[in-house]
Amino acid sequence: MIIPLTTQTRRAGFANTVLIPAREAGQDLDSVALCHQVRAIDCRKLIHKIGELAPERLSEIELAVVFVLGLPS
Repeated sequence: MIIPLTTQTRRAGFANTVLIPAREAGQDLDSVALCHQVRAIDCRKLIHKIGELAPERLSEIELAVVFVLGLPS
């Protein structure tokens, strides 16, 4: 499963997005995880690792995905 990112930070602040500050996971700019666009892809399409998120940020993303999918939290 992947969650696309955008550098359009005006999208941050909604329950279905998570702000990822610049340099936190190897990116140069602030990014926003678009949790409402979660999708499955073939692992062979993942060519190289760009960075890694802290467990706290992953928890925020998990909560946003649970919200988007309407799952019990």
